Amino acid sequence: MEQLVLRQLQQLPPKLQQEVLDFIGYLLSKQPMASEHTAPALRSKELEEAIRIVRMGCDMRSFGDASNYQTASRTERSLPFRD
Repeated sequence: MEQLVLRQLQQLPPKLQQEVLDFIGYLLSKQPMASEHTAPALRSKELEEAIRIVRMGCDMRSFGDASNYQTASRTERSLPFRD
């Protein structure tokens, strides 16, 4: 199985190989019991930093009220059969 996966991976262009690597990192992050010796080896420092930032979240107060935004954006544009 591993040889088949490696052969197919080698046929992909570098950009798609990176996507595969990112997806493997995602799958490993979902595994609570993933082995400690394989998970870090497959994750890049950049991916680890991105995961850390996403988990931290952000202050959503600066976005305001989403329903007010939606109401305003929908009333400002003309739509067929509205009037």
